[in-house]
Amino acid sequence: MLEIMTIDTPRTPREVAIAYFKAVDGGGDILSLFADDAYAFFPKHPYARGKKEIGELVGHIAPLWKSIQHAIALFNFFEQGDTVVVEGSSRGELQDDAGGGTWTETEGFGGRFCNVFEVRDGKIQRLHVYLDPDYAGHDTARYPWLRDSISSLSAAHQPGKGGRRVASRAGRAARSSPWRRRHLAGGAVISFEARTMARLMGS
Repeated sequence: MLEIMTIDTPRTPREVAIAYFKAVDGGGDILSLFADDAYAFFPKHPYARGKKEIGELVGHIAPLWKSIQHAIALFNFFEQGDTVVVEGSSRGELQDDAGGGTWTETEGFGGRFCNVFEVRDGKIQRLHVYLDPDYAGHDTARYPWLRDSISSLSAAHQPGKGGRRVASRAGRAARSSPWRRRHLAGGAVISFEARTMARLMGS
């Protein structure tokens, strides 16, 4: 029997990875992107083997979010054969019973991630997710420096309290850094973090 394909059917590892993030953001059918014998890992969660266990993993994690949105346009992709590694960030809000709180590309510590996809025949065969699942930085009992870090991030974005000056200084530092000058002069692709900060700071 001939397989019916549509223009929206993801095929390459990159296309399948993008389809995965769009499904996560939009509440789509994530499981349809996985092979029947797929394998998945998410921090602080038991390994999931097969669609049934992956469905259980998704069922444990997705209810934590009130909303989530990945910055797909700013992703970095590293591709080799059937494998694609995606470096990026997200923004969102946690449900109240998950502690509440929000995170963005520059506020909070759960927004930055790196996913490793292994894709064969248009299906995810293996997915490893690397991120800090403490999206809103609540784990201050074990990591007390989070309190100061989160307070500093919040202050930097409060109008009238030096926030614009802090952001301006950070922007100038990023623009004048030897790393950035060297890579801009050489025409290399700026890292995800540098591009995100430059966009947010208007450089």
